[in-house]
Amino acid sequence: MKYRPRYMKPEDWSTEGNIWVGSIWDITGSKGDIYEVEMHDNGFNCTCVGFAYHGKCKHVKSVIKRFDYD
Repeated sequence: MKYRPRYMKPEDWSTEGNIWVGSIWDITGSKGDIYEVEMHDNGFNCTCVGFAYHGKCKHVKSVIKRFDYD
């Protein structure tokens, strides 16, 4: 089976065409490791093992939270 990229999408808004598409945020994990979270038209992805396994992680959630202006 070929590898397919996974993306986590925000619940309340779309990343498609967003001016931040292509941006990468360095997020420090709980054990001090640095992970890269990138925004794509399809959503976000992360370089952590948890994201590769589950398709979601707290690193992506922390970046999405930065965009919540409510």
